[in-house]
Amino acid sequence: MTRSGFSRLLLLPLLACASLVQAGEGARMFEGAPFYAQYIVDYWRQAREPESADPSRSAPGWTTDQIHTGGGPTSGPGVQALRAKLGRLQGELLRHPLLRDPRGFSMTTSGSMGPVRGGPMPVPATGGIGVGAYPLNLSDTATRRRADGRYHTPGEATFLEVRANELDDLRHRQPVGRWNDIALVGRGDGYMLVLNNSGRPLYLADPPYGYRLNPKLLDSSRPAEEIQFLTARVTGEWRGVPQKRMDPGGTVGRMIGVLFLTDWKKLLKEIEPSSR
Repeated sequence: MTRSGFSRLLLLPLLACASLVQAGEGARMFEGAPFYAQYIVDYWRQAREPESADPSRSAPGWTTDQIHTGGGPTSGPGVQALRAKLGRLQGELLRHPLLRDPRGFSMTTSGSMGPVRGGPMPVPATGGIGVGAYPLNLSDTATRRRADGRYHTPGEATFLEVRANELDDLRHRQPVGRWNDIALVGRGDGYMLVLNNSGRPLYLADPPYGYRLNPKLLDSSRPAEEIQFLTARVTGEWRGVPQKRMDPGGTVGRMIGVLFLTDWKKLLKEIEPSSR
């Protein structure tokens, strides 16, 4: 971006005021950048399961309805109320059409209250939950079959992680656009969604470096259990996404599909009475 472009942004600190161009349905990217995950979104929008001769890709996987908000602080201002909100959110994600009947993968859940870097619980309270997918491999001797005919292969799961009021998720990152009017932030070689319920801008223009996190994003005078913002991201490498080389039907591709094909605004309104 040119210095003159940054000068204009100084007058318009809200993230939504940055230059936008259309880049695929739902995505509006800054400065004409492409939205690399569009082909994955399109794949899952057709609501089809991966076609493969490999029986592992169609085998039924373990599923779970267990809500797991993890460890961390159990008391303090807003902790129990925020934990309950995140538990409801996790339950809704487990019922997502791309996750509720696992085929080619098995499901798990995760969660933890408190800052990701440890330390005392801040105000507002913070915490996060995750829903994860393990790819199935029927030829692996470690694969187990339950009495209900569903399988699980131990290994590394890909998680969709959602966190509330976690400033560390936003530090040293740059906004790159919007997805369905939700902030889209760069994260490594992929993206992260940020639902802003604070009524304040997430980032401020900071030429010539791009943007910086708004130091007054959170309002400590509001209820400690209130979700002032949510971050949603997929773990694992997004390697090959810009070149369309990642298999959209794999576990990482599936979780990317869930990330962008979830009605996050509706979910936030269901769990957070103050949702704007």
